[in-house]
Formats: sequence, structure tokens, C-alpha cells
Amino acid sequence: MTKLTVRRIPKVNTLVINQTEGQEFFVSTHNNIVISVANLAVIISFLVKNNFMSHKVLEGILEEYNSLQEELSNDYSSSER
Repeated sequence: MTKLTVRRIPKVNTLVINQTEGQEFFVSTHNNIVISVANLAVIISFLVKNNFMSHKVLEGILEEYNSLQEELSNDYSSSER
């Protein structure tokens, strides 16, 4: 089983996530993070459930997504006329 450690650096509002044992949960380099969608969802869920990240961040992302989908739908409907 993969073990992750999450530490918060409050002064700069930053999280450090380390893999300490088990299979690779993600791979990172200086410029890249490679992670499956399922593993990313696990990390986001953990961060919200353990108060590392506010649920309001997710709500904001969903609101923005829904707004963009509505705009695209309206644009598509207008172009069909």
C-alpha cells in the first residue's frame, strides 16, 4: 500500500506531499506531475476531508465549470439558428 505524508507550510499557503513507501502514487519532476485521475481524486478528497483545503474551493471550481458549460451550450444554440 502506498503511504503519503502531507505537510502544510502555513506562511506560504503550500502543501508538501511525499510518497514514503509502496507503489508510485504519482511521479514528479521539476516541471511535471504525472498522476492518474483516480489518484488525483483520492488526494483532493483527502485534502478536503482533513481540512487541508476548503470545500469552497471545489464548489468554486464546479460553479465555474457549470457556467462555462452553460455559455458553450448557449453559443452552440445561437449558431444553429
